[in-house]
Amino acid sequence: MIRYIIIAAVIVAPLAPLAVYPIKYDAKSLRSDIARLEQDIQQEKISIDILKAEWAFLTQPKRLEKLAGEVLNLAPTQPETMRFHIQDLPFRTTKETSK
Repeated sequence: MIRYIIIAAVIVAPLAPLAVYPIKYDAKSLRSDIARLEQDIQQEKISIDILKAEWAFLTQPKRLEKLAGEVLNLAPTQPETMRFHIQDLPFRTTKETSK
């Protein structure tokens, strides 16, 4: 019985590296894929931070006010420009909801 175990071990031992090598190669490949994806994620985070900073600059109230004055020729509403009076507006009716 021991003779069969020794013969099996002699046959299996040289074949073991052949089975382990593809697993090692796949793991190495996956590790490089993970590193590349982590780098891509970091690059996207930097891009998001840049876009947030740009959005904060573009939506500054003083900047928008200046652009509105230059491009749209907007001015504050004066009472004289109103074509109706507050009294002419209809009253808002409230809807009763039953629950």
